[in-house]
Amino acid sequence: MMSLPDDIAQFRTPLVRPVMHEMTKQRIVAIGVAACALVYAIVQVGSGVYLFRTGCYIGCSLALIWFGPDLGQYAGRWGARYIGDAAPGILVIGVGWLLLLLTPLVVSATKARMAMGW
Repeated sequence: MMSLPDDIAQFRTPLVRPVMHEMTKQRIVAIGVAACALVYAIVQVGSGVYLFRTGCYIGCSLALIWFGPDLGQYAGRWGARYIGDAAPGILVIGVGWLLLLLTPLVVSATKARMAMGW
């Protein structure tokens, strides 16, 4: 197995911890907001590809909220790039909340796009 040079190996941290995540109030509220956003998307968009895309968007937002500290601590290769510094977990969680709260705007844009035939 190929080893990393010492200057890169010092930043490498595991992405997944073996510890189970506890259900915090923040996670429960995030699930509730995501469920409301998904119901709103179903009412506005209906079914099909656009609903699937909206569901993926909501899922990514939830992943940032739920696993923000773990994702923020990651440093290492990401595709062809290298992440050298860890980000604060609260920043990742904040971005997840921002994306989740912008879901109605995304759904409205999707509905407008469907009406124009794009």
